[in-house]
Amino acid sequence: MAWRPHEQLVEGELDNTLPGKVTGWIRFVGMNEVVKLDLHGDFHRDIRGTKVCLSGCARDDEETRQHLEGFSPVQTGEVGDMTAGLPPSDYVSGYVYLEWYSEQNGRVVLELDQDQIEVIGTPIPACESDPVSREKQQQNMAAFLGGMAQELGLPARWKNACSTGKRSSKPRKARKMNLKNNPFLRRVWTGNHRRIGP
Repeated sequence: MAWRPHEQLVEGELDNTLPGKVTGWIRFVGMNEVVKLDLHGDFHRDIRGTKVCLSGCARDDEETRQHLEGFSPVQTGEVGDMTAGLPPSDYVSGYVYLEWYSEQNGRVVLELDQDQIEVIGTPIPACESDPVSREKQQQNMAAFLGGMAQELGLPARWKNACSTGKRSSKPRKARKMNLKNNPFLRRVWTGNHRRIGP
């Protein structure tokens, strides 16, 4: 469902000193080129307005290298949740969570220990900026799921329901029937992996 290349991370730098924009680069084991990021959005308030340097401890072996086959060296799209897990904790605390929605590869998530990030600069004071909009983040996820539905060739009603976040106009019983007959959709729509029905 998401690329999670934290084990392939060598180093990187992300810059949110320009409001509404996150740019930077990341070096991964298995990529011949440095990955360049050009994203719309902001870090969370704990690091908003700063640059962050990332460090990893990637193993350089064949299995690690194969993980990023198909990963684009150019990442454009929307910032998801990007936080160092520092106060004020608007999303997570105690660890680093860096998420973006790439036009090239979909959802990408890096989860790191706090000793793997160095904050350069002083964040914009929390009292001077609003938390990242949860509604915007839900729209990002809905658009991502809608794109997945389209790639899987699902009927347009599924794509539209995912991308808008609106409920289907079909009667509830009819929706349950469709979820029951499609294990993938059942897991996506229920948000878990428990078994529903036979």
